Amino acid sequence: HGFDNINVNLVSDKGTTPLQASLQAYKKSKNSKKNDFAQDFKLISLAIIEMSSIESFTVKSVKTRREALQEAIESYDLDLVKAIIEKGLDVNGLLISADDVSPVYYCIGQIIEAKFPDKFFERHFTDDESRNMVWENLNMPGLTNSDKKELYEKYKKNFTKGIHRLQMLPKDEEHIANLRSICLYLIEKTANQDEFIKENFTKNQKWTSLFFAVETDDKEICRALLKNGANPNLHLGFAPEWGYITFLKRCISFEAWEVLEMFLSEFSELAKVTINENDNMYYLSSLTAFVLKMIDTRDHTPDKYRGRDFIINMANLFGKCGASYNQPSIFGSANDMLKFI
Repeated sequence: HGFDNINVNLVSDKGTTPLQASLQAYKKSKNSKKNDFAQDFKLISLAIIEMSSIESFTVKSVKTRREALQEAIESYDLDLVKAIIEKGLDVNGLLISADDVSPVYYCIGQIIEAKFPDKFFERHFTDDESRNMVWENLNMPGLTNSDKKELYEKYKKNFTKGIHRLQMLPKDEEHIANLRSICLYLIEKTANQDEFIKENFTKNQKWTSLFFAVETDDKEICRALLKNGANPNLHLGFAPEWGYITFLKRCISFEAWEVLEMFLSEFSELAKVTINENDNMYYLSSLTAFVLKMIDTRDHTPDKYRGRDFIINMANLFGKCGASYNQPSIFGSANDMLKFI
């Protein structure tokens, strides 16, 4: 009541809009299981969205550079994401969060964090920026070598402990399902799935939303991206052992077997384009790289091994896409390696 007399487009000195504040309160109430408060804040957020200007949706907070759509995605609520976009926010060419990424790319990152919190944590705290931050702390004036060693050992201990705790946490399947629904909706609203490319200059690698989505091993999301025009045959970035990185190589590298099986089964014509490309170091094609990965998994991490039937079925799918069983590599052909399965 009384919303008609309130200017919901005002921005605080911290760069926060009423909608951002309401969405943050909604998210906090949901996370703390205060459902009555959460429902109230959801209704307030929907009312504010209805009265907001489209320009207010792209206002970024001063310190954290967050905006309304990012908050809505993190609330795991499709209704709120839809309300913002149907009000008129165009996601095409839009960059959100402090990382300046597309809405689809950002949502995929949220799914990875929800499905694999240990991997997300490990990647975040072992990237170049985090390592430099730690070493910068160790090089602060006044620290003795003993102090530096103590700080570094404490960092390593806490890092390992954090990874272990995250591995023990149960996955929140409801959050993952809600994020998947949001991601599928954002994909539908995005005209060019390959327009945004995330670059890692230090590693000379790049990712489109499709290449990034491999890390979720979510075949629904990858299928939707492919059906909506994402190109799996781009050559993005470069790794010494792989050469130019293709979609097939990322699937194998990240053990995204659900995605790989879907791709070979449903998009065989697209798969044929790079199916027999060799890498630079071992001359492995996608098929030989897959079989070698399975042998390595069986020998070193048997709990992840999918079994002989799975390997044979996948090899057949590779074959239907034109993969050569006799193409040589340093480790032999696919036919040679399949004898050890």
